[in-house]
Amino acid sequence: MIRQIQLKIGPFKDYEGKGSSSALSLVTTGADNELNISFSVNKEITGSPNQTSLTILNLSALSIELYAGYVGEPLRLVSKGGILSAVSQRAGAEIATTIGVMDGQGATLKAYYDKSFAGATPVADIVKELAATMTDKGVQLGEISVNGTLADKGRVFHGRTVDSLDSLAKAFKFSWSIQDGVLQAIDDDTGSRKLYVLDDATLVSVGPLLNGQLQQRVGVDIATTLDARIVPGDKVQVKSSVSPDLNGVYIVDECQISGESHGPTWTTQLKSLVRQ
Repeated sequence: MIRQIQLKIGPFKDYEGKGSSSALSLVTTGADNELNISFSVNKEITGSPNQTSLTILNLSALSIELYAGYVGEPLRLVSKGGILSAVSQRAGAEIATTIGVMDGQGATLKAYYDKSFAGATPVADIVKELAATMTDKGVQLGEISVNGTLADKGRVFHGRTVDSLDSLAKAFKFSWSIQDGVLQAIDDDTGSRKLYVLDDATLVSVGPLLNGQLQQRVGVDIATTLDARIVPGDKVQVKSSVSPDLNGVYIVDECQISGESHGPTWTTQLKSLVRQ
């Protein structure tokens, strides 16, 4: 299969919530006469904004939407957001531009909330109201799988939306994040409602994630061919004939999607931590 990358560049700002119909769309399939693009997208289950690093030969840009997939199949959104930095430097005879992007940058900086809630209010309802403060800044509401209710005395929320979400997430054991412009809040122990099967056809490797002097297993490290569907919070079912002892269902905590139009890199790297 021939890999394909689509990059949208334009004057739209991620926090304005406007479409990208006016954006410049750049497509490359790795041919010698097409753009040379490399990317690495780091996604986490926590509320920290996802970050993307793009390297493009001979291009300067302002803002991006990044798509990837295969020729003949629908391209999938890999990353979108506000640009943090764009640095160009000479790489031999070429000019390489590396762009740093933050998912939901505008919304996380500009969204504020001020409201009090009575006791026994479902936490999911509060999260949805908090998320609504970001919808006019380019963020859509996604899956909210959160349990629990406020204590009898209720609670007052005042200040930045992200601070209120962080406080609730810590108290009620869930993780919120913005994934490709969509806000989600997922219970730490159950994960999202989405489940993807990873078998020998797509698995590159699967192994234990070790830490400390005693090399204790703290999770699982999974690598697949590039799959832009998976985001932190999703569940994956590993079916490996090479490492059957690691077969099972895991909740994704971190996701790194990396690809090159003119090179060998084309992977999704997943990390799942052991639930206590």
